[in-house]
Amino acid sequence: MTLRDYFAAKALQGLLANPGGPVQASTAQGWAIVNCTVDQLGDEAYGIADAMLRARA
Repeated sequence: MTLRDYFAAKALQGLLANPGGPVQASTAQGWAIVNCTVDQLGDEAYGIADAMLRARA
């Protein structure tokens, strides 16, 4: 497991645990990826991981 994978796993955990986040049925809250597919959610988690890696640089 790479550091990127670790960060993505932590980001995904947070995304799934947030009731106002992307895994919701309403666009009233969240990150504008409501009703997303699991592939989109994975992409979002890796996008967050990439941002975390850039912040470390």
